[in-house]
Amino acid sequence: MLYDKFRVFLTTVQEMNMTRAAEKLKYSQSGVSHLISSLEEELGFPLFIRSKAGVQLTPEGEKILPYINKMLACDDDMRAVAQEIRGLAIGSLAIGTFSSVAICWLPELLNQFRLRYPNIEIRLINGTYSLVEQALLENRVDCAFVSYPSRREFQTDYLAKDRLLVVVQEDCPLAEKESLSLEEIQNYPFILPAEGSNYNIGSLFSAAGIRPDFSFDVGDDYAALVMVRQKLGITILPELLLTGMQMEQIKAIPLKDTEREIGIAINKSRYPSPAAKAFLAHVKDALQ
Repeated sequence: MLYDKFRVFLTTVQEMNMTRAAEKLKYSQSGVSHLISSLEEELGFPLFIRSKAGVQLTPEGEKILPYINKMLACDDDMRAVAQEIRGLAIGSLAIGTFSSVAICWLPELLNQFRLRYPNIEIRLINGTYSLVEQALLENRVDCAFVSYPSRREFQTDYLAKDRLLVVVQEDCPLAEKESLSLEEIQNYPFILPAEGSNYNIGSLFSAAGIRPDFSFDVGDDYAALVMVRQKLGITILPELLLTGMQMEQIKAIPLKDTEREIGIAINKSRYPSPAAKAFLAHVKDALQ
């Protein structure tokens, strides 16, 4: 029962709203409120400030959060070991990913994985590199596709290389080039996409000592492509993301001597669940 209260508390923290937490956990709102109140009574102090807009952690709630996270992680590890002993008949798997992997790799990977393990419940969290890494760091996902190499807190296996391409409007002077250098594109208005934010693209320019004209930070790869079509600037996207996409009015040109590397990671602090182990083995077998 205590761990039920911990899970309700953590879900409420993530959602910052008891109604949404109740929907996610398939509880009634009054049930969530009762469990939170019961936990507050046991601990002897309030965990949330409640308002019509939702809830916010109290200073005491902020202090207790890391310990509840650790206790739930230990509980999950114990369940994972027990499940491994029983065998991989049922289970759940949360995967962190970014757009290009979600579009180009995951459909086939998940299709084949579900054929082998039909009773594994799968959930995806899709976002930027930093969002996915943070989700893995906080144990909100069991494994994640990441930029390789990744954080020291992770055990990361290398999967593949992926070229970076400069995407320009078809009548842009750069469109005539067979390949481009960072120096050749530095004076063009630049549209920063989701997958490049603070990672590959930003670090490329920084390493070269170049300060490009970051005219737009859209945080979305598709929006970046649309803006290129509208002649608002140029962008850089991985080749994997552009595979199979409509390329009308735009052209993708290789960026000289640049490529990103993709890996798949687990959090070193956690015992990987049987489902996570099986998925990692499946991915490495399929892609390597």
